[in-house]
Amino acid sequence: MKILVVDEDEESRERIRTALGLRGDVSVEEAGSAVEGYERAQAMGELDVLITAALMAPQDGFHLRTGLKAAYPDLRVAFVSRTDLKRHMGKVEGDMIFYKPVDVEALGAWLDGETVGEIEEATASTDESTMEGGDGVAAGTGEEEGAEDAVLEVALGVLENTRIGDYELGEVVSFSNRAETYHAMQLSVKRKVALTILRPEFMEHRPGAVEEFLEEVRAKAGVVHAHIAPVFEVHEDEKAIYYTHELIAGSSVDQLVSGGARLNEAVFVGLIRDIADSFEYLREKKVSYAELEARHIFLTPDQQGRLANIADAGRQTDERSETEQIRAFGEMIKPLVDLDGSKGELAGELIYMMGHEKDRDVNGSWAQMRQATAGGAKGGVEEGEASGMPDMATKVARARRRKELTKKALLGLLVGVPVLALLLLIVMVNRAEGPEAKAFDTMIRVPVGAFPYQDGAEPVELEAFWIDEHEVSIAQYAEFLRALGDEDTGVYDHEDQPEEKTDHYPLKWDEMYRAAKRGTKFEGQPIDLNCPVTLVDWWDAYAYARWKGRRLPTEEEWEKAARGRDGLIYPWGEEFDAAMLNSGQDYDPKSLDGSGGDLDGYVFWAPVDAMEGDVGPYGVIGQGGNVSEWTDSWDFHPSHPDRMVPVKRGGSFLSRDNLEAIVRRPADSAEERGVSLGFRTASSERPEE
Repeated sequence: MKILVVDEDEESRERIRTALGLRGDVSVEEAGSAVEGYERAQAMGELDVLITAALMAPQDGFHLRTGLKAAYPDLRVAFVSRTDLKRHMGKVEGDMIFYKPVDVEALGAWLDGETVGEIEEATASTDESTMEGGDGVAAGTGEEEGAEDAVLEVALGVLENTRIGDYELGEVVSFSNRAETYHAMQLSVKRKVALTILRPEFMEHRPGAVEEFLEEVRAKAGVVHAHIAPVFEVHEDEKAIYYTHELIAGSSVDQLVSGGARLNEAVFVGLIRDIADSFEYLREKKVSYAELEARHIFLTPDQQGRLANIADAGRQTDERSETEQIRAFGEMIKPLVDLDGSKGELAGELIYMMGHEKDRDVNGSWAQMRQATAGGAKGGVEEGEASGMPDMATKVARARRRKELTKKALLGLLVGVPVLALLLLIVMVNRAEGPEAKAFDTMIRVPVGAFPYQDGAEPVELEAFWIDEHEVSIAQYAEFLRALGDEDTGVYDHEDQPEEKTDHYPLKWDEMYRAAKRGTKFEGQPIDLNCPVTLVDWWDAYAYARWKGRRLPTEEEWEKAARGRDGLIYPWGEEFDAAMLNSGQDYDPKSLDGSGGDLDGYVFWAPVDAMEGDVGPYGVIGQGGNVSEWTDSWDFHPSHPDRMVPVKRGGSFLSRDNLEAIVRRPADSAEERGVSLGFRTASSERPEE
């Protein structure tokens, strides 16, 4: 059996390839895009099965299937996706869907010709009267006679806005081939929960499905730990089998990383402590659990680490050693902290040790990792708190001794310098100036017309507009603050700006601006007045734009400026080139000295006009990287669907992946600030010359 796996997500491809590699009857090829997949399939000369991501850019899996079926009419196709495909069911056309992480057992059964709950077009095309609350009452209260039976017979995700028992269901938030998870409200106690229900078609076609599901739920229900999401209730009858569990507040690590969030040392070390404590409990209780992913780890609003309940009855046990698990965990979280030795000594030590093969005395077990965080809230490890961990205590002590010796050496040098020379040195440092600030006042006109927004299924028509050629610089933002002076800052505020926000100074503004004027370092990296202003929240960006007589660009405007009428993948074209933009492709987070920049010349931010290759079809510069940018568009928070948040667009110097110009980045809140987050302005009117 010849199989081709096509997905931009390398981890997903590896998961499928590893599972298929255990079979002796298959030959597997893989590709990272639809274009590459089509070429690979043509070269194969024979193809039986296509397993492809449904949503990719610039060509999706549906187009790939169409092209390949012309050459291989009997081709079997399975689509994989991490997001809801209900809007695309017409394109699925009866082929298989697997939601990520792919259930490899179900995938194997499907390859063997078994029925494992595939989504057929007939069941996907639910009767309009059912969806609108007619005879089938799927959109009603669920209390009418036969309502639950009707609901459970229809297709994927239609339990939204229905009632099952004591629960009112909201949106469906995750899928697998055997179950769906919804946001829900427990009506009797007015409690928000997550509800996971076993899909009826999976029960029908898979022997033992019910018992497997209940075994997993029992395993989860047996977990009682302060930092692991608990199971609340299990329900089983002839109509439905489901369980409810905690709806974790906050953001997951993958959301934090993709949004460019950075944690201070105390919060970062606390996150490690809470997750290590959770795994120490699971290991001590001999609980089997699935492989840890970044989406399983959460940081709550009160800055506590929480772990999704990944307990399992042994069906998907993570068989890696604890050291391997800890190293994987370190890779997930290290983008969340600045590894600057002067500001994150313990954080840097922990990240180093989690990834270092020789530090088995520290990263050999979750219990040792938990001990290593002792004293983290105080910003260090005290001598008595590293008991049982001589290597950790020695390493920390050695690092501190080096720091003290360095200070003493510098002090001795200064004492030996003549007073006059020392005074001259001080004067020179204080008078040092960086590069002169440039005038970035040009705005680019983007003409009227349609362009293929997002997947291009429904082109968007936009009126002509103007957008800044460059991101707003530190010098420009300083003009804004000087103009405000003692003036009431409310003049330019958004009407919904929180009352407690009383000014528009970015975080660490004095430190940032002083370093930028002198051309020295901020946050350990070179900076000058021509670099983009960062550490501004959405309210700051809005006020600046209004002061300029402009506004923030909408998502659609931002994307059209970046992609043009032809819908380019990247502002400069169809092929990725790390030298064209300032991204995280060459940033080495393992290094405590901030080394990197070998590909684009910069470790952190670059002057807003530095990356001449990062230019879009209309001449707008810097939309591919440097810093992500605030837009005027808002959307539902990915973890809190009852909350609207602004959307950011564009990659940054921290972004290693997801650098395509269609990528949307919902913020955690309008108050979010980051060293990799800035903005540019737009206008519907021609700017004054």
